[in-house]
This record gives sequence, C-alpha cells and structure tokens, in this order.
Amino acid sequence: MADEIQMTARLYASKGGAFLPSVTYTKSATMAGTDMGSQTQSIGTTVEALDVPVDVSSPYKLLISNLDNTNFIDAGFVSGTYTMRVPAGETLLMPYVYATLYLKADTSAVTIQATFCEV
Repeated sequence: MADEIQMTARLYASKGGAFLPSVTYTKSATMAGTDMGSQTQSIGTTVEALDVPVDVSSPYKLLISNLDNTNFIDAGFVSGTYTMRVPAGETLLMPYVYATLYLKADTSAVTIQATFCEV
C-alpha cells in the first residue's frame, strides 16, 4: 500500500513589515516497515541516548517535542557533540534516522515526546 506516512513542515515569519511567505511542504511516503510508536522520556543534564521502542528498527522517521516550558535540549549523532537544538515548547522533525541520537537537557531535566515510524 502506498502513502501510509505523511509529514508536513511549515515556516512563516513576520517582523517590522518584512515577512517570509508561508511555505508548507507535505510529503507522503510508502512505509516499508510495519512498526511505529510514541513515548515520553525524561532527558537529564548529562548525555543520554534516545530510547527507541524495541520493535522499531532503523531507519525510522522521528518527531521530538520538547514538553518543557523553560529549558532546551541539544541533540546529535555523536555523544557529546550537538548539532541540533530543540527549544522549550518546540518540535523537531527528522525524516530519516539511522544512527543513535544523543540528547542532553540544558539546566534541568526535560520531558520529551518522541514519535517513531519505520521507513
């Protein structure tokens, strides 16, 4: 069956009379795998690996939501090296993950909601 997965991303900004036009990208994809899941995880201030549900195999699509109101989390594919940041209350969509993702909270532990879908 085709188009079992759908992802949407949108970016818009406006300030001082200048603006970015609203651009929305939607992508549908066929799901070769069969497993998916969603869970919360407490991320501490020392580096830790993202817990991936045991039934979900790499590669997978990933949506991480930072549920904290104050603190950000840093993320990267090398332990201790961070190339991404998820600010408080914001979300990160990663369309293709095939390696361990490492996370670290800013000042105090942060709860994330992680949603996974095999590619």
